[in-house]
Amino acid sequence: MNNRNPALDLLRTLAIASVLLLHSRELMPEAPQKLIYLFSFGWAGVDLFFVLSGFLIGLQAFREKSESPVLTFIIKRTFRTLPLYYLVLFVYVVIKPLVGFPFEGVPWPYLFFIQNFFSLRDFVQSWSLCIEEQFYFLFPLIFFKLKLKKIHPMLWLVPGWLSLLYRFYLYRHGAEATTATDVFYNFQSLSLTHLDGLSWGIFLAATFGTWSKFKNKIMINFVGAALLICTLFYIKPDNFNFPVVLSYQLLAISFSLILIGVYDLKKIPFQNLFEKAALFSYGLYLWNNLVIRVVLKFLSRFNGCTKFLIFIALSVFISAMTYYIVELPFMKLRTQILKKINPS
Repeated sequence: MNNRNPALDLLRTLAIASVLLLHSRELMPEAPQKLIYLFSFGWAGVDLFFVLSGFLIGLQAFREKSESPVLTFIIKRTFRTLPLYYLVLFVYVVIKPLVGFPFEGVPWPYLFFIQNFFSLRDFVQSWSLCIEEQFYFLFPLIFFKLKLKKIHPMLWLVPGWLSLLYRFYLYRHGAEATTATDVFYNFQSLSLTHLDGLSWGIFLAATFGTWSKFKNKIMINFVGAALLICTLFYIKPDNFNFPVVLSYQLLAISFSLILIGVYDLKKIPFQNLFEKAALFSYGLYLWNNLVIRVVLKFLSRFNGCTKFLIFIALSVFISAMTYYIVELPFMKLRTQILKKINPS
């Protein structure tokens, strides 16, 4: 039985599509500047991923009924995220240098998801995976060991507020961002500066019993979309200087409102397509930068539009293959292990 929520599949598809469009700019230097400008906002897709992750992981935690919740929780996340991640890391560190792309930097932090505390020069998109994996490990320990299921929902927003204050502190004490690199290292990639989306996602999970009963969510969706547009207009695509202090919090609020607004959608056009895109989204996020390097090196003679289409097709193909060959078998193994741990 398929118990997937089509609205969440739609949001996940929009998130990964935004990231792919952002990265594809490199393939189309001759594209119209207005198009490149729009694609430049694609980095916000990662913040949508954070809200979705916080919401789904939060729901799992609030609904967990096993006798060993921490172990169950960690097994679920480990078997879902680590196998494909380590395969892609192997390709980056071992295979990529064999075809003329040396691995830049030191590999060992990548083994423990702490590379976001270092100067990321390769497998750069893994910064967000670090934040999520650190969250996956620490959240169940804090949640279940401290028995936080019944705390006031507003307290789940505190980590996001702390991130906002810390970004303001960095800004006021000489960490002003003047280039994209400054933004990345000073504000974006560190876990403490980017907890807004996860925090709001958990808040949505904690208040699910309240907002899920709202009858008419169209206005909430409208407000969320309007706030998102205003936020992106305020931030600008480069996300420099003071706007970075507020940007992640505003995006988290926007995406949270949109999630509430669309959650009850039962059917959407091209539903099967969005479901597949959502299933492959993790692989697409991990593989897409490698695919871009291959396209630029071996298909440079093609025009930008052709390179873009090849990039999308190849990324989807590789992600689909690794989903069925790597991700799905490990999820089936996870189910077998969880049945042994929780036989009831």
